[in-house]
Amino acid sequence: MATKLDMERPPRVTILGAPVDRVTMAETLTILRSFVEEKTPHIVVTADASGLVQAQSDPEHLRIIQEADLVTPDSVGVKWAARRSGQP
Repeated sequence: MATKLDMERPPRVTILGAPVDRVTMAETLTILRSFVEEKTPHIVVTADASGLVQAQSDPEHLRIIQEADLVTPDSVGVKWAARRSGQP
């Protein structure tokens, strides 16, 4: 069953092989509200630079990030890497 997010997925940037949603704080709150309204479980990851680096040597960690319903950028380093790739 498609969720509201599936139909309106925010654009993503890939950093070190992990997807990170290109969302603002306001967009994140809207998405989280929709998750609550759906009353179904969702996986939300707050991706900081150290977590993305750790995922490089931990396939299970990387899989969780890749399968998450929402991956928010959670450090200046992640935001910097997104800008550096041309996808702020």
